[in-house]
Amino acid sequence: SQILEHIKNLLQIWNLELKIISFTTDNGANIKKAIKDLGIGTQIFCAAHTLQLSINKGLEEISELIGKCKNLIKFLGAIITLKTILFSDKKTNIQREGIILESLIPTNFEWQIIEKLVPFLESFEQVTCLISGTKYTTLSVIYPIIIGLVNQINKSSNINNNIVRNIKEIIQEDMNER
Repeated sequence: SQILEHIKNLLQIWNLELKIISFTTDNGANIKKAIKDLGIGTQIFCAAHTLQLSINKGLEEISELIGKCKNLIKFLGAIITLKTILFSDKKTNIQREGIILESLIPTNFEWQIIEKLVPFLESFEQVTCLISGTKYTTLSVIYPIIIGLVNQINKSSNINNNIVRNIKEIIQEDMNER
């Protein structure tokens, strides 16, 4: 593959062929294969990337709600256009735009999901920032941080929203598999 050849070339240019202990990579199939085919060093997957994959898998459960929130943000970003439409003389435009606005706004039930999910996901954000450091070594802190995160997830078992509880379980299960 091109990735494998590029890595080999760089190792040769930098005279590192015999100095490699490990490679830290994302979880992409192409890079996994290239490092495996290279046959030197141990492949260590980026913990922040791996954690993000688990979070993404859990959030697939509410992809419609996330899409709705993203669309609302885009729509609010175009507020000048919205003013033009809403203040036009055409009653049909106002009715149509009212329907569009209504479809963008999360329902009470969806707001409840968001309210329960945001505090749960804040710990993941903090951990991801910590283990994504570029000015310090992260490998030595990953295990204790992830164990702390898992313990915190386990303590959050009192989530009374079935959808959020399901997301939590999917993330936890995926983290255990990785």
